[in-house]
Amino acid sequence: MSKGFDDSTLIAEIKKGNYQAFEQIFKAHQPYMVMYAKKFVDDWESARDLVQEIFLQLWENRGKIEITISLKAYLFKSVKNQCANYVKHKIVEKKYNDHTQEEFKALEIKFYQQTDEHFISLIEKELGDKISEAIESLPDQCRTTFELSRFQGLKSQEIAKKMDVSVRTVETQIYRALKVLKESLKDFLAFF
Repeated sequence: MSKGFDDSTLIAEIKKGNYQAFEQIFKAHQPYMVMYAKKFVDDWESARDLVQEIFLQLWENRGKIEITISLKAYLFKSVKNQCANYVKHKIVEKKYNDHTQEEFKALEIKFYQQTDEHFISLIEKELGDKISEAIESLPDQCRTTFELSRFQGLKSQEIAKKMDVSVRTVETQIYRALKVLKESLKDFLAFF
């Protein structure tokens, strides 16, 4: 496919499954979209991931796509929306993590307020067993990520580098691990 086709022709070709037309759009717009996304998320890797997701959705939904504005405006509007959703998700994730940490702190305080040492050691053992079971039930990458974060104290960037994954992947894995732990321990925490 030669360069020089207008937007409507390129979109029509993409709808037909023409990968070369898709690649032409990708090469022409992706670098600028990443720079635009970086302004919203302040992280190059996340910006690249978000733009990659937009192009993936464009290709996967190519048969249904209806663009009523210029292609460039459509792509940049998609970046803005994708970044807004990402930022909202990060806010929710932070609130969830903060809430989970507060619950664990409250559990710890209640735990140490118990006066019967035998009772405390039983609870401590059971809690330890439940936590170990929950961690062991995690998928390998998720478990490794969580252990590096919580037991070795590594930051997301350090884990990402060590595991050769994106920071966003690390944060998602930690979020999933905390969600599994909370769900696994919900019945146990009800007693406190």
